[in-house]
Order: sequence, then structure tokens, then C-alpha cells
Amino acid sequence: MVPTPPPTALPPSVFSMPSALDVYDALMGKIDLDLVSVSIPHLRQKYRGEVPEERAARFKRYQESFSKFDDAFLDWNADMQLAVSALRHFSLTSAEAKSREEEANVLKSLESQITSA
Repeated sequence: MVPTPPPTALPPSVFSMPSALDVYDALMGKIDLDLVSVSIPHLRQKYRGEVPEERAARFKRYQESFSKFDDAFLDWNADMQLAVSALRHFSLTSAEAKSREEEANVLKSLESQITSA
């Protein structure tokens, strides 16, 4: 499905790129909260008393979480490419329409000058 082009009067902030950290946290936050950026520095404290078997299970879960993250990132990236393509098309279409309108105004002006001469 092709995204709907944005309206013509969007503020520039709508087009700002999210940071890599924002993208990572947004995607990972839906997968495993232990692995979002604000949680990582506290994992050693959080799991201080775990036994080796629990640690191995947690690390296995983390591997699965990163695999899911990779898939989610590929999907996100594909969506961004579609959005950029739609914005590019919208921008070109808008510029062409404006150019055609300006050309039509010039032609009307020339026709008016010719008929009044």
C-alpha cells in the first residue's frame, strides 16, 4: 500500500528524521524492555542474584529479541523508503503543478497583450 502524500502546508518539523537511538528504542520497546537504551545500564543490578542457568536463558531471550528487532527494523526501513518515495513524488508533482500554473499565467498575459495591441 502506497502512503498518502502529505498536505501541502506541513511544518518542516514533520519531516525531521528520528535519531538512531529513537528508532532503536521505539522498535525494541515493543520487543524486550530490558534491551531499551535506558534499561541496559541497569541490567547488572537488576539480575545481580541470578544463577548461571537463568543468565543463559536470559541471554538466549536477548538473542531472540535482537533477531526480532532485526526483522522489525527491516519492516520500519521499508516503510520509510515508501514514505520518502511518496514525499518525493508529491514534491515533484507539486512543483510541476506550480510551474504549469505560472506558465499559464504568462500565456494569458501574452494573449492579453496581443489582443489589446
